[in-house]
Parts: sequence; structure tokens; C-alpha cells
Amino acid sequence: MPETIPESHDWNYACPTNKERNAISAGIFKKHIELTHPAWDSEQLPPDNTIIIEGAFGPTCSSNKKKRKIRNALRHRIIESCGDADIEYGTNKLADPALCLYSGISLVYVANNDAMDQKPPRGNGTVVKFISAKLKRGFNSRKIRQYNGKKVWSVNIKDVEHITVELMDNSDEIDNANHTLTSLKEQYNESPTTEINNRIAELEKNIKDDNGQEIQHRAI
Repeated sequence: MPETIPESHDWNYACPTNKERNAISAGIFKKHIELTHPAWDSEQLPPDNTIIIEGAFGPTCSSNKKKRKIRNALRHRIIESCGDADIEYGTNKLADPALCLYSGISLVYVANNDAMDQKPPRGNGTVVKFISAKLKRGFNSRKIRQYNGKKVWSVNIKDVEHITVELMDNSDEIDNANHTLTSLKEQYNESPTTEINNRIAELEKNIKDDNGQEIQHRAI
């Protein structure tokens, strides 16, 4: 992670392995916690815009063996230091032991592609922003957990009814750019000036970048 990240920019990243992606995600969340959360020995409560949703996991065992429990110390270490590169379930499927979330953090939506023809399109790999988590009635697992020496709210996934996300949509910008590009090409079809050619090239590049970014998000 770079030491300073300009707040005026939205940053995206892609990694060849899950382990590298896990390291970057953990670094982003750690910086957020360090800047916004009280120390563990503080009397102040942690903010409500951040939550760690802990997975319900345990050691793999065969059907004829007694099910074992993971001790709290080991469970805490797994949640704080492991990612989906380290946890497997079922037939070699990967799962994150905990979702470290705060309002505004970007997430990748994993689902089918049935809504790809809607506006805005959404499907497997669409980028969204986390807004909040709604807990079930009578939840009892919400507690303050120590994370890198800071106080953070945590809850077991069994007590989470759903999370609310905001769909990040740039389809209107792409449509407007396409309309402007078509108009310029029709209007200056025969003898475009250098300025018009530069404007056309800029629009084509922006449209390609926006579409390419959408494809990249779906591939991550």
C-alpha cells in the first residue's frame, strides 16, 4: 500500500493471486481503522459505520468423527490474519473468514448475469459500494472486538439479515460520450480540424477505458 493516497481519486487494483489481493484489502481496512477508531483501552465506543461480519466456520472432519470447535484465540487469529486464499469449503471453494466493511468501501457483487440487459446492467463482477448491514431481530452476537489494537464492532454472519449496497453506474456517461462522438464524426466527416480529431480521439479513449474498467471488475 502506498503511504499516501489522494482522497480526490477513486483507486482500483487487480492482482494475479488471491493472497496478494487479501494483503491489499487488509491494508486498506487497517488504515481505515487506524484513522477512525478508538484504541482498545479507550472508553469511547467504535463508530457504527464499520463492522466485521464473522463467518461461521470450523475444522473439516469426516461424518464418522466428532465435530470439533475452534478455540476463541485461534478463531480471532484466523479472522484478523487470513483471507479467502486460506479458507476452503465444499469442493475446493474459497471463502473469506470475515467481511471487513465500512460505509463507502467498494465491493464486487457475485451473482448470475440475469440483469445484464437492465439499466444500469449488473451481474457477476459488478462493482458496488457498501452502505450498511441490517441485523436480524434478537441478534446476540454483536460485540466489540479488538482489531490491530483498536475497537471495532463485529457480528456473526448468522445474525445478519442482509447488507445494503449502492450500485456504481457510469452507463449515462458512456451513453453521452457515444452520442457526442457520433455527432462529431457526422458533422466533421469530410475535413475535421486537428482540434476535432483530438477531441474524437479523447472520447474514443474515454469510452474504451470505461468499458474496459467494467470488464476488469468482472474478471477480478
